[in-house]
Parts: sequence; structure tokens; C-alpha cells
Amino acid sequence: MKTSILLLVMWFAPVGCSRLSGPDVGGMMKRTGVERVSSLTPLVEESGDRVSALIAPSNSETFALVAPEGSSVVGSTIKISPGTFNQTTRLLLEAGLNLSETSIATDIGLPLDAVVQSAGMGVVIRPSEAVSLNRPLEITIPLPVGLGLSGNNFAVISKTIDPLTGRLLNAITPVDGAVSSVRFSIEMGRNVVDFKGYFGSYWIVSLSRALSPLEIPVAKVTVESIANKSGTYVITSGGIVDNKVLQSAKSIPVITLPAPTLIFQAKNSKLELRLAETNDLTTCTADVFSLPSDVRGTSYSVGHSFELILPIPSIGDLSFTGRFRCIDSANRMVVSPWSETIRVRIPVDVEVIEDFTPPLNVFKTTWQTDLPGSSAANQIVLPLVGGGIYDFKISWGDGSHAKVTSSADPDILHSYSSPGTYTVQIWGTVNGWSFAGGGDSRKLQDIAQWGPLNIGNQGAAFSGCQNLTISATDKPDLKGVINFGNLFAQTRSLTTVPGIQDWNVSEVESFESMFFESAFDGAIGSWDMKAAKNLSSMFRDNAVFNQPIGDWNLASAENLMAMFLGATKFDQPLNTWNVSHVTNAAGIFFGASEFNQSLDGWDVSSVKDMSFMFCDATRFNGTIDSWDVSRVEDMSYTFTGALVFAGSLKNWETGRVKSMQGLFQTALVFNGEIEDWDVSSVEDMGLMFAYAANFGRDIGSWSVSNVKTMDHMFERANSFNRDLSNWNTSSLTNVSSMFAFNSAFNGSIAGWDVSHVTDFSNLFFYAGAFNSSLATWNVSEGRNMYNMFINATAFNQDISDWNVSSVRYMNNFLYGSAFSTSHYESLLTKWSSLPLQHGVDFSVGSVQYSSAAAIAGRDTLVSSFGWTVHDGGQL
Repeated sequence: MKTSILLLVMWFAPVGCSRLSGPDVGGMMKRTGVERVSSLTPLVEESGDRVSALIAPSNSETFALVAPEGSSVVGSTIKISPGTFNQTTRLLLEAGLNLSETSIATDIGLPLDAVVQSAGMGVVIRPSEAVSLNRPLEITIPLPVGLGLSGNNFAVISKTIDPLTGRLLNAITPVDGAVSSVRFSIEMGRNVVDFKGYFGSYWIVSLSRALSPLEIPVAKVTVESIANKSGTYVITSGGIVDNKVLQSAKSIPVITLPAPTLIFQAKNSKLELRLAETNDLTTCTADVFSLPSDVRGTSYSVGHSFELILPIPSIGDLSFTGRFRCIDSANRMVVSPWSETIRVRIPVDVEVIEDFTPPLNVFKTTWQTDLPGSSAANQIVLPLVGGGIYDFKISWGDGSHAKVTSSADPDILHSYSSPGTYTVQIWGTVNGWSFAGGGDSRKLQDIAQWGPLNIGNQGAAFSGCQNLTISATDKPDLKGVINFGNLFAQTRSLTTVPGIQDWNVSEVESFESMFFESAFDGAIGSWDMKAAKNLSSMFRDNAVFNQPIGDWNLASAENLMAMFLGATKFDQPLNTWNVSHVTNAAGIFFGASEFNQSLDGWDVSSVKDMSFMFCDATRFNGTIDSWDVSRVEDMSYTFTGALVFAGSLKNWETGRVKSMQGLFQTALVFNGEIEDWDVSSVEDMGLMFAYAANFGRDIGSWSVSNVKTMDHMFERANSFNRDLSNWNTSSLTNVSSMFAFNSAFNGSIAGWDVSHVTDFSNLFFYAGAFNSSLATWNVSEGRNMYNMFINATAFNQDISDWNVSSVRYMNNFLYGSAFSTSHYESLLTKWSSLPLQHGVDFSVGSVQYSSAAAIAGRDTLVSSFGWTVHDGGQL
């Protein structure tokens, strides 16, 4: 009787370079393995603020709920492993409140000097109705916008429902690589944090400093409910709120709270916060802040009294702001508008009248207050920085003025009587300015005059100013400035800067990401770059820049990583550059699809990392055979996707290279003379010639004794059929898909030492010509032989002497091959005597058997070891 044939599941290796995104490169991202996770098709709801999917308890594999592009929670993912739920559950992933709209940052009890500097959008994870959660969810949430992987102290702040006690808990978990970790996600194209958690609300935050293990606050019980972005409480101290209850609440009119009254009682130095009473509210919390954007204000539960009187800690130049957060009868959060700020000033005997007449030399800017930003629609906040030097006066453009002497001065925030466009003038000492991709960066419209502004050295001065243009014709004060990092990053409206060619940049050391994702295409070829050390990502993802910069003096340059990554228009001569001190050239022309200039004059003798260097540089075909690459250690993905590159590379000294992963992947015409390369230090050759359709050099004499990984090495390399019998493969652990879809290879590899290989999956997947003997292979360490010979239509060799006692996966093992009945009968007879793994799924396609020994052996596999055997049945 014939048994059923398994449906074939196709899997392909990734092709091309792993595209990076975000302002911080950190390091080139590389293939680390394939996790088999099925993606759920999400239902997008509530104008993109919510996505959901139905999870059945019968699911036997891990599923991922991925927020798609267009939703406000894009970049967030939930992985649900089998057995997580006992009943069919609709899982929801939705936008939550901003951290400042809750009292969590105060309640968790952080040390006073560990300040939350920035916080991402709240993300709420919940079911549509009460359900038991049997195990934690695997959660991925993106970093706050504009923050890179380095130089930040990340943490996860959470308000979750304890699955054992049902109590709501506030907690903070540092992202230290132990229980949570930060990484760049290739699939999502952004920096993300991975962790495990339960139903509740989560925020990714950046702290002013790291927390020691003894400083991490313990989780605290709270009665403050969890609300989504629309202000509806979805998880309370009573548990999960059913979606039917939430839907019915939508039909109830929304309550509008009046502004609270904030009064300073001069006689007794009290601050009074009062709200008119209404019967439509159940409970209220009063918040008192030093600034409206402060996430560390003080919260007070005031019940139904709607009045709070607080003592003033001291008489001084203080500011207070008050609001109420209440729960209405429909279980929704209702927030009062911010009140006017009260200034409690130090009494003086003599009134001093300040002169606020602007001089000629002012820093003059234009702002539109109702564009998105960190302040309200009628406000702007100046991006001053801690450690900056300030003593300036400011005219806000509405008749009001202020004096600022520190970055903590409350007067850096200004409220206008109504939203609109205002011209702001600053004069005095302004040393230190950085939007860092956040704050009110999108509200800044124009710089009409630089005046006394000195941006300082914190970097990212105008990063994220997406609407910025510059009409100023004077030059900024650059005295002492050595850091231009992210200066105009993501300034997508900035095409030119008047007079920038005359800027004195002779002391600047870092130009990292200066024009990242900007629209700048100005003339800067005359700059004096003698001090420049770091030019990494300088023009990254700038799709318009194509100015001549070949005369730059880069004698001090050390880092050119990703300098032109994604600079799709750039194609200017650079051959005279002095790059003799550069150690990092990784990804310099990654995705620079127009670049095809001569580089044979470059001295790269100091370079250690040239990974991704010409990855996806689809027009590059320069002569670089004379390069001294003797110090290079990483060549991974160097020419991946370099579609027309056909250089020789014969003279390259590669003795120090440890990784050649993906080196010539999809380099479609490459067939360089690399037979004599010294590869004795290489440990990773995975994907090295994958899809390199023209490569066919004799590399049989290579010393590969240190190579551990050769997965996908010759996949679809259909011109390659060389003798590799002399290769010393004793260090190999992974040969997955090594000859997959290679229609030419039939070399003798019988003598290979594969005794340490654990992954043989897809090794000869659709390798139509291969039929060499493998009888003597020691595969005793093999764990995975999934699809090993699937549709290897010529293969018919005896492998019955293999010790497969460690193999767990043999799905589609010989499906579609030419494996004979005699070989199959021998295999059944001998393998049945081994101490095999239990529950293995094994397929030989339509091959049949008839001998008594084979029948007995097959029965042993099925009855004694629980194997599921797919074959053509008994003859």
C-alpha cells in the first residue's frame, strides 16, 4: 500500500545586500540564520492605530503579528508560540498613551538623577476579551525616533497585568542584553528592542544614565488603569475590558473638561489647583509639573474633591503647570487642557527694567507652532542642551520677551495666544543647540540669520528639521566646533545652504551622518577637510547629492563607513583622495547605484573592514586589483549585488580575512582570478558565490581548514563544477543549501570531513547534476537534513552506512531524487539498527521496497521510533 506524498515547501536563501536604515549604522548587518516563523495577516483598525489577528489554540507553530506600514504602531511585532492560549483569541496591538500622560515615570521610583530623556510612543498589547495567558509573548518595539544603537541607556517601562494575581504592575527593565536587547531589524528597517512580556502597555525610553542592578526598582502594584491612544481604558485593576463594552462606550458623547484653575496664594505660599465638579466622572488624578513636557511631575489622587492645595517648597524663580486626568462613566480617560503657567518670582525691592531691543546681530528663525512637535500647538521649545553655555535674550515675535541663562530655564518654552507662524530673534551667548531628531524640530521653518549661534559639539544640531530652509547669507560661529555629526540629518526640504562653501570647517573632526536623508546638493568641494577623521554615513540615503569633492584632503580620515550608502545619484571622481589612514571602509558605496569611478589610486593598506563596500553598487566596475588589502579582516558582502563588476583581484593578499560571507553573492558577471588567494584565516564562506552565475574558477587548492560555515556558498552558481576533493573541511559545522539549485556541480567530495557538521538542510536542493559518492561521510553530528536531496534528480548513491542517530529533521529528504529501490532497502535495513531520534518525518518520494529485511526495517522505524515514513509503498 502506498502512503501519501508530502507537499513540497519551498525555501530560498536571501539574495542581495541586507539594507540598513536609520541614522546610526552601528555596524553592517549580516545573515545570522533563518527562524521559521509564520506571519499573520493583520486586520488594521481605528484609522491605523490598531492591528489585530485571530489566534487559534490548535496552532502548532510560532506566529508573528506584525504591524504593517501605514499603521501608527509600525515596527512593533508580537510572536505567539504554540500553547500560549487555551481558546481562540483575537490579539490586539494598538497605540497607547504618551508616557507623559501617565504617572508611571514617577511611580516606578527611579533615582533622581536617572531622568527619562526621551520616550517612544506607548504600545498596548491585549486580547479582545478576558483570556488566560499560558506563557510570555515575544515582543518587539522600535526605538524612539531619531535615537541610534549607541550612546544611549535604553529601558523598557511597562504597566502590565500579572497573569497569576491579576494585579496591575508598574516596572522598568534596563535593555542590557540579559532579558531584553536592542538590535537593528533588517525586516523592519529600523532599530528595535526585543523582550518578553504580558498583556499591558510598554514604552521604550532613553535614560540619562545607566542603572546599576541594585538601583533597578522592583515592580509596584498600581491602580492606574491602562488606556489606549484614544484615552479608553482597556485594562483596569478588575482585568481585561471586553471589546463589546468598549464598542458600546463609543456611542456615549465625549465629556469635555474645562481648564483647571491654577492659583498662587501669595499670603500663605500655597498653590491651588481646582476643577469645576461634574457628575459624569468617577475618579480623578491631579498632576503638577514644572514643564508641560515633564514626565517626572507629581501626581495626586483627588477622588471627587476636584481641588488640591499644595505648599510651595521655596520662594524662587519657579514655574508650575496643572491638569486633571479623570475616568468618565464610559471608562475613558478625559484630560483637561494645560493651564497657564504661574511664575513664582523672588520679591525685589527695586524694579529692574530690561532692555529687549534686538541688535543687528541676532539669530533669526521662523517657526510654525501647530506642526508636530514635543510642545503644544501654540508653543515652541528651544533645543538647548545640558552643558551648553547660555546668556541670551529672546524676542518671541508676539511682543513678549525673556532672558535665558541655562538649558533648564523654563523660558526656553513659550506659549503663544494662538497657533501660527512667528519670527523669533535671539541675541547674546548661545553655545549649544541640538534638536537630535526630536523636540520641536519639525516646527522650525527657516533660518534667516545665523548671528551669534554656536551649535557646540553635542551634534545633531538641526537633525529632524524636515521643513527647514535656510535663507541666511551670513556664516555661523564655528569657533571650537569639531563635531558636525547629524548636523542636517533628515532635513528633507533643505536643498542648499547659502555660503556654505565658505564655512571654516578646518577644525571639524566628525562629519558623521551630516547630510543623512537630506535633500542637500550644495557645492562644498572647496572645504578644508584636513582635520576630518570620521565621515561615516555623511551622505547616507541622500538621493540627490552629486557635487565634485575629489579635491578634499582626507589625510586624517579614519572612518568612511557607509559614507555614500544609498546616495543613488553620486558619481564623482575620488581617485586622488588620501585614504591611507582609513581603517573602516565598510559599506562606503553600498547602494550607490550610479557610482562607477576609478579608484586604483587609493591606498587602502590600513583598512581592516571592507564589508558591504560595493554592495548593490550596480554600475561599479573599477580596476582595483592593485589594492593592498593585506590588513583586511572582513570582506563579507563586499561585492554582493555588484552586477557588472568583473575585476581580476588576482593580486589581493587575503591572509588576514576572517569572513568572506556573501563576498560575490549575485555578482552576476564576476569570474576573477582568485585561485591563489590565501583563505587560511577565513571562518565564514556562507553565500560567498551564491547566484554568481558566471563564476567557475578552479579554487580546489584553497586552504579552508578554518572555515566553519559554507551555507549557500555555491547556490545557483551554475557555472561552477570544479574539483574540491582536496579541501580540508574538518572545521565545518554548516553546509545548508551549499549546492542548492546548482545545475552544474558534480564534483567528488567523498573524502570531505563533515564530522562536525550539524546542519545539512537543503544541501543538494534541486542540484540536478550531482551524483557523486558520499558513502563514507561521517554525519554522526548531523541534526538537520531537511530537504537534503530534494529534486536532486541525478542522485542515486548508497548512503546506508551513514550514522543518522542524531538527526531530527529529514522532511523531503530524498523526495524527487533518482534514489533506487536497492539503495532504499539497504538504508531501511541498516538504519533501523541505529539508536535513532524519535518522531522524525522522513521522505524518499515514490521509491518502493520489497525485501523482507527492508519491510522489517521500515516497520522498526515506524513502530519503535515513531517515524513518519513517506515512500512509494511495498512492491
